[in-house]
Amino acid sequence: MLKKLFYFRYWPAVFTALFFLGCMKGSSEYDHGINAADKTFVSQALHLHEIIASASAIVPERSDSNELEIFAANAHSQHLRLFNELDSVNNFIQLKAGVEVNRDHVELNNKLIPLTGRQFDSGYLYNMLYYHQKAVEIYNKQLAAGSNSSLKNFTGKKIEFLKAQLIVVESLYKKYQ
Repeated sequence: MLKKLFYFRYWPAVFTALFFLGCMKGSSEYDHGINAADKTFVSQALHLHEIIASASAIVPERSDSNELEIFAANAHSQHLRLFNELDSVNNFIQLKAGVEVNRDHVELNNKLIPLTGRQFDSGYLYNMLYYHQKAVEIYNKQLAAGSNSSLKNFTGKKIEFLKAQLIVVESLYKKYQ
């Protein structure tokens, strides 16, 4: 009788523990349609948009080209907007893929800041070409391998803009080489 009483007495605690363990397993990120590709995409895309926006912000100080200044102003505002929109999606789906300290944009700016005029233009466009190609690549990967519908929706809407901007960067790069 005492044995039965012991089991009955602790049964609610055991049941509660098992229930919470089951809930924790059920609330994992993978059960909400988020896979490793989604995490990788968000981290890389936030990183790239930050780099492009940051480098584009210094163009007015370093370039002599009005055409490049107009492009950079547009790139800065558009990539800052993309960064903020993607960060909102990131927060909405609670992916927590935050951006680490982005050393790449600091290194890029440190390379570009000493340059002026045509040298700056060439260096800036070379890097913009690389980072825009990388952005289109990771957006394509997300469309193919991602599983979260919010991220796929975001990616599908933004990839055409990135492809169009890549064409402009390629054209400017050829012109300034």
